[in-house]
Amino acid sequence: MKHCPYCHTDYAPGENRCPSCGAAQAQTRCGRCDAVFDGKQCPACAAEAAAEAARQQKALTAQQANETPGCGAIFLLFLLAPLGVPWMWLRKKNWKMTAKIVLTVVLAIIWIPSIYGVAKKGIESIPKKEDIAQANEVLEAAWAAFEENGYLAALKHAEAAKALNPRADTAVLIGSCKNALLTRMDSLVYKKKDAMEGITWIYPKGEDGTIDTKAESVFYAYIGARKDKEPTFRFIAWHPELPPVSWDNIKFLCQYPEEDVIYNLSVSYSEQKRIGLSKYADVPLGSQKRASLASVMEKGRTTDVRFSHYYYKDTADVTMTEEQKAAIRMMLAYCYLLSDTPDESYIALVREFVPDPLGR
Repeated sequence: MKHCPYCHTDYAPGENRCPSCGAAQAQTRCGRCDAVFDGKQCPACAAEAAAEAARQQKALTAQQANETPGCGAIFLLFLLAPLGVPWMWLRKKNWKMTAKIVLTVVLAIIWIPSIYGVAKKGIESIPKKEDIAQANEVLEAAWAAFEENGYLAALKHAEAAKALNPRADTAVLIGSCKNALLTRMDSLVYKKKDAMEGITWIYPKGEDGTIDTKAESVFYAYIGARKDKEPTFRFIAWHPELPPVSWDNIKFLCQYPEEDVIYNLSVSYSEQKRIGLSKYADVPLGSQKRASLASVMEKGRTTDVRFSHYYYKDTADVTMTEEQKAAIRMMLAYCYLLSDTPDESYIALVREFVPDPLGR
């Protein structure tokens, strides 16, 4: 499908001019991801394909590195090693020298596979020439998108280039993209700086770390950001129907047409904080738990929550509102931008709150 860069009209590939404004210059709209681009190949789809190929190659390399080559030959050598000791030392009953030689052979047999595996893994980790060339092309597309203020598209391309070539110089570009996106998202958050501890607490707009005990339920997330350290992501949940210390598990169920997604979040006693007569969860979540939480915060899906206790069997059910889920998705996106760990799955979350002008 052709796309007019002047009046933004889509028209058939067979037409030479835009039917709306008559312009002869045309761009291409990708039929797969709906992105608009110049040239013959969609850079967004190329980046996704390159990243997927890099992930498959990495998995194959790891599998090959774990395999021990020549196991049968090594085992046979291990059995025959003592027979290789010179007969003269056995005749002279030089048992001390014999023991030293046998021990040396055995240690060599044990260490050789490990040394071989490490060397093989190091050699295979060196990117191939074609991967380096493809990474450079994707990186050029990333810089081009960055110059057009398409920070999200640039970030996606830069991380794809990094997956193809781990030695690619993408740090400056990724950092610049994330800083620009964070600046655009600052209007959605409230920041409270603790100079004594050297940490900045970041909350969604309208929250400040307290609990509104008049609400039907409370769900939100906040972030602790320190200089030169990975951010701390914390999740808060509260329900008024349960008395203090009467629950230690939160079960999320997000309804999908094919199969419901369930996530169980356990809350230890030490992780709970007391406010007056109410007890609420203030739980730190690592990257894996954040991904699980994101899976049950899908926009437009119904997310039911059950508070329960393993021993007392108390339960209370509530359905999360779209506003609560959107605030949590926004904080997940913000935490991803603060983090140094690349994770392409969170780019869709960022796109929800910071639309990309390039539509990628």
